[in-house]
Amino acid sequence: MRILISDYHAGCQLWQAALLEKLGNNIIINSLSGHSFLIDENKKQNIIVDANKILNVHNIQPVLSELDKVNVKLFDTVLVSFPPKFIDLYKNVKLKYPKILNAGHRLHIHTKHDKLFINSLIEQTNNKEIILCSMSKYDTEYIKHYLNITPIELYVTCFHIPEHISYKPIRHEILISPVHATSVAPFKSILDMNQIAKDMGFNLIFSNIKSLYNHFKYEDLVNHKATVLFPYSAFSISMIEIYEMNIPMFVPSKRLLIETGIMNDISLFPCYSSYEEMINIDIPHNESPHKYSPNSMKNEDRLYWLDFTYFNTKENVIYWDNPVDLFNKLISTNLQEVSNRMKTENIKHREKQLNNWKNLLESFNGLGGVEVHSS
Repeated sequence: MRILISDYHAGCQLWQAALLEKLGNNIIINSLSGHSFLIDENKKQNIIVDANKILNVHNIQPVLSELDKVNVKLFDTVLVSFPPKFIDLYKNVKLKYPKILNAGHRLHIHTKHDKLFINSLIEQTNNKEIILCSMSKYDTEYIKHYLNITPIELYVTCFHIPEHISYKPIRHEILISPVHATSVAPFKSILDMNQIAKDMGFNLIFSNIKSLYNHFKYEDLVNHKATVLFPYSAFSISMIEIYEMNIPMFVPSKRLLIETGIMNDISLFPCYSSYEEMINIDIPHNESPHKYSPNSMKNEDRLYWLDFTYFNTKENVIYWDNPVDLFNKLISTNLQEVSNRMKTENIKHREKQLNNWKNLLESFNGLGGVEVHSS
C-alpha cells in the first residue's frame, strides 16, 4: 500500500511517519511545511512547495499547481491532518482506498464561513469516500459537536522521539513549555517568575528552552527535572513530545487558565477568523452531545471544553492554582515517581494507538507493507 501524507505541519509528518515506520513500513517524505528542516534528511526528498508560496492557506491554488507534479494516482490513499481543509485537494481524485482525514486542530480552520465544508465531510464520510479520524480527544468531541460523527481515534503518538533517551534530571533549570509559549501569566515574564520565586525563598530556576539551547535535542530536554506548561492551544506536538519523554508536567488549573486568558489559540477567533465570522461558523449539529460551544468566548463554554484538552486528559499532570502553589508542588513532589507513572501511562497509550493504526490499515484488505510518501 502506498500512502501520500499531504500536510502543512511538519509535526504531523514527523509523528505519523514514525508511527507507520514502527509498523514496519518504508518512509519517504516530501514536505509542504516551512519547518521541514525538522525532518530527518535520510527520509526527506526535495521540498515540493516553498512555504512562502502558501502564506495564506485559504488559497490552495499554489498547492494544487505543485500537486500537478505529483502523480497522486500512484498512491492507494492519502492522509491529511492540518489543515483538514486540505482534504478538498483530493476530492476529485479516485484512489484505491478511502482517503484518511486524521483531523488536527478544529475542522473549521481555513474554511469559508458557511457549512459547505462540514456538509461535504458528512456526505463523504457516510459514502465511505473518507475515513474520518481525530488526532486528539479535543478533535474527537469537536467533530461530534459539528458533525454528529464519532471519528476513529488516531491520537498523536511520538515514536519519532529516540527510544534510547530516558528521564535523567541532572540540570537545575525547570523548563517553560511548550516551545512556542506566548504567555507565562499570571507571571509577567520568566524573569519575573524567577524573581518572585527568589523573593519567596524558593530555590527554583525557570528557563525557556530556546534560551538554553540554540538547537535543542530531545536528549537535552530529559536532563531537566520538570516543565511548567503554559498552553496556548488544546494541544501542540511539542507539548505532547515533552509529556511522552516522561518529564513531570505542571499546568495551570482550569480556573487559572480562564482567569489569565493565555489560551489564544483555542477558538477560531482571534487566530483564524474575526469574532463575527466565528459566530457565523459556530453552528452545531442538531444532535450534538454537547450543549457548550468550543467557539465561544463565554467562560462557562471555555471551562467545559478545557476538559478535552490534552493536558486535562492525561493521568499524571500536576495542576497549580497560584505561584505559591506551583513553587510548593515543585519542591515537594517526588518527580522521579511521577516520571515512572508517566512512563507506564505513555507505554499503554502508544500500544493503543499502534493497534488503532494497525486495525485501520488491515481494514484495507490487509495488504502488506505500506510505503509512505508525504507531500
